[in-house]
Amino acid sequence: MIHVLILIALTRRIQIHLTLYFPKAVDAWIKSGDARGAERAEAVLTKCEEKYATTQKECYKVNPASYHNLMNAISRKGLEKVSWANDKDAGRRESLREYAEKTESIMRRMETFSEDGDADMRPNLVTYNCVISGYAKCGDARKAEQLLNEMLQRDVVPNVMSYNCVIDAWSRSYEKGGAARAESILNTMKEFKLEPDSFSYTGVIFAYTRSNDVGSADLALDVLGRMEDAGLSNDSFVYNAILDKYAKSRQNDKVKKADVLLRKMVDKDVANSVSFNTVMNLYAKSSSSGSVAAAEALLSRMESSEEYKPDVITYTSMIDAITRSGEKNAPERAQAILERMMKLAKEGDESVQPNTVTYNAVLYSWGTSGKVDAAKRTEKLLRQMEDKYESGECEKARPNTISYTSVIDSYARSKSRDNAISAERIFKRMEDTYAEGNHSAKPNVQSFNTGKCIRYVVEGKCAM
Repeated sequence: MIHVLILIALTRRIQIHLTLYFPKAVDAWIKSGDARGAERAEAVLTKCEEKYATTQKECYKVNPASYHNLMNAISRKGLEKVSWANDKDAGRRESLREYAEKTESIMRRMETFSEDGDADMRPNLVTYNCVISGYAKCGDARKAEQLLNEMLQRDVVPNVMSYNCVIDAWSRSYEKGGAARAESILNTMKEFKLEPDSFSYTGVIFAYTRSNDVGSADLALDVLGRMEDAGLSNDSFVYNAILDKYAKSRQNDKVKKADVLLRKMVDKDVANSVSFNTVMNLYAKSSSSGSVAAAEALLSRMESSEEYKPDVITYTSMIDAITRSGEKNAPERAQAILERMMKLAKEGDESVQPNTVTYNAVLYSWGTSGKVDAAKRTEKLLRQMEDKYESGECEKARPNTISYTSVIDSYARSKSRDNAISAERIFKRMEDTYAEGNHSAKPNVQSFNTGKCIRYVVEGKCAM
């Protein structure tokens, strides 16, 4: 009986202890690392609010810091949930919006308590920044800017972080004119005597690099200039983003401007292999005379450098540039680069190991060359790909749909007597390898139609 009484007393003591420390449990759940920590923390916070409303006992009152911690925990939870998706993914944006709305609802609860007389619960700079940041992550720029204006109306003075979050929101919005709006927010900071930091400028730069508006690459470069004039440092990532924007733009002078920017990056010691590869790819895609020579000069520079070593992307772009040049000896030169890559890889440089894209570039070079032995050359290369993949020597060079179709097309262009039979044989190999589990070699419309026509040729029903 005594033991039972002691047990009851201990139980009551534990209950009293837990009740007194209910507010502490909010932070405890947030810091617990539990998968449902934020959810349980919010449940405890709600219980405390209910208890405080009915009893007005201070022991149930949760301080503003705990509200802020919970809001941050909810935002982190939202990001963890969609870490697999990119910025443009609709599901990601919708999911993050739900979490942003949760943080805003907590802020509105604080606002209600403040209006009821609890001055400590008035949403402050930290509160607003947390909510604006949440909407920025889901790209809801209009809501983020609305909250910034609300801060000003309620005499909550925004700081650099507040503006940076709104700039980030416009950057992630992908709205037409969003980048210009981000730059407008940057300019507004000066009006409020706030000095933009690196994040302010890079936010606007990324907004322009994500924009489809005409001249976005030039505008991004202008903001980079402003950033440098302000004495703020930047890294390869920012410069490379602008280079990539030039590469994807339709500007007539994009090659020239990218080349100038690369030289500037080298002078500032912020260039890397990605920078060189981006410009190399621009040369490869360019139709201007001299682009092949410029690409070769760039490759030569990389090969003699310790900092900007060429890799499989570099050499594949060089092959692409040579093929597009239309020169008579283009396929031989493309083949020579492929063999050079294989030699370097055999000597231990795995970064230049030819992959499927590399082989396909050489296959295309031979297949479209019109040379007498082009078809046989492409088939020999295809066999090389198959052998190297099957032996384990080069697992990244597995033939795919493009590989087989290139050889089929090459035979279709050929004037040799056995072109139809040879093309039929390659098409059959393609079907067999797909049936054996190479799903990247699935026959497509082009390969199927060519193969079907070739079958008719073999049967004498169609003229090639």
